[in-house]
Amino acid sequence: MAELPPAFTASPPIHSTPEIEPAVTRTATPISPSSSDKRRATSDSGELHPQPISAITETTSTSGFAQLVESFLSIKTWLAISLGLCLLCIVILAMLLFLLKKRQTATHRLENDSITSADYKLLGDLAAKERQLELAERCYRKTIALEPHNRSMGYELGIFLFRAERYQEAIPEFLAYLKGDIIEPEVYDYLGYAYFSTGNLSRAEEYYRKFLDLAPADPDGYFGLGLIAQHRERYQDAKDYYETALKLDPDFQEVCQNLSQIQTYL
Repeated sequence: MAELPPAFTASPPIHSTPEIEPAVTRTATPISPSSSDKRRATSDSGELHPQPISAITETTSTSGFAQLVESFLSIKTWLAISLGLCLLCIVILAMLLFLLKKRQTATHRLENDSITSADYKLLGDLAAKERQLELAERCYRKTIALEPHNRSMGYELGIFLFRAERYQEAIPEFLAYLKGDIIEPEVYDYLGYAYFSTGNLSRAEEYYRKFLDLAPADPDGYFGLGLIAQHRERYQDAKDYYETALKLDPDFQEVCQNLSQIQTYL
């Protein structure tokens, strides 16, 4: 085999490609993050990275608005709860008032059933003695309501009205009493003075005379007739009636005063 010339060496075909430099191992040198690096979001690496001021402001605004909405909802919820509690309290209070009213009605009915007309009469007498006239009148009228056919109750009411100088109101009570079977003579004396006080002298004289027919020894009847005669300017008749009353009761002060008044007309 013929030897090749020394200038030629067998080798594979070579194409025009850049040479590949051998790999060089370098040590990483820490580099300060640039401003663009600082703007990266944390979603890629999971690490906390600073965000730009605009993002921070937007986040803060969003967070503040959320807190405001949450606070508003909390206040609204609190107000709703408070209103509900108030309504519940009102309902409970209304129920309690209803039960209290019902109990008072039942108690009042029980009291009305247990208190008799005699009890009301006694209460009326005590109230009149203590000058609680309005209460006394209510008690007396209650006795009449419980026993409308008991005319003595009307008589007691008439006496009460008479002593309160309510003569016009007392007269019907006395007249109703006269329709009963048992009559106290004093009712004519009361009627005589009541009619005299209201200006009805003829009716006053009528009842004073009826009173004297039943109680001839009572000086009040003669005193009443003396008042009527004096009012009619019949002074001599008045003097006679007054003197008769003084014979029956020498300490009758009103008679003595009236006698001294008519002396100048005799």
